Amino acid sequence: MGRAEDDDDERGGSDRLMAELTGTDGEGWGTDLTTVLEAMDAATARPETDVLLERLIGTWDVEGSWVIRVDRPPVKVGGRTENRWILFGRFVQSDTFPTADATEPSSTVIFGYDPRAEDYFAFAVNALNRHYDIEHGAHDVEADALLLRGDEVVLPGRRVLRFVRTVAFVDPDRIDVSISFPDEPDQEKLGGIEITWRRRTSP
Repeated sequence: MGRAEDDDDERGGSDRLMAELTGTDGEGWGTDLTTVLEAMDAATARPETDVLLERLIGTWDVEGSWVIRVDRPPVKVGGRTENRWILFGRFVQSDTFPTADATEPSSTVIFGYDPRAEDYFAFAVNALNRHYDIEHGAHDVEADALLLRGDEVVLPGRRVLRFVRTVAFVDPDRIDVSISFPDEPDQEKLGGIEITWRRRTSP
């Protein structure tokens, strides 16, 4: 086989890989990274999973409670949550601020859908600690809620707690978010978080 034929095979393999990765052959994209990313976004059909994540987008007033220990009064949760598309509309970044006018978020969650694993996921970090949580799950159509499961290692003792983040779409202007421990035998002692997002209609 000659070099020209080798080049054709390499280009063909590259084109096939490009098509598999992006859904397009990249013809006419140019060499500027921003132009390439914008062209990829324009050439790729928006999946149905984005329709669900789109319902998170917006600024929301937050109200709820956090039960740290069942033998103590709950901590009142307030502030606001700002959800926006990032990385050319591939993921949703959810920043929660402790007060209505705070400029620094106290927690951030990245929501997305992984077509390889065929599940929704969340990557969560917050200002209370230095670890992160990775959650995976699905959309419960009947309940119209995202159910995302994760593991949290609790010190001391390194006990692993299995938790569930529920993101329930009550209506276009209200989302209920909770974190609970339904799989733990002593779940009634572990507390949890229950908050409501209400869409902000003014700045």
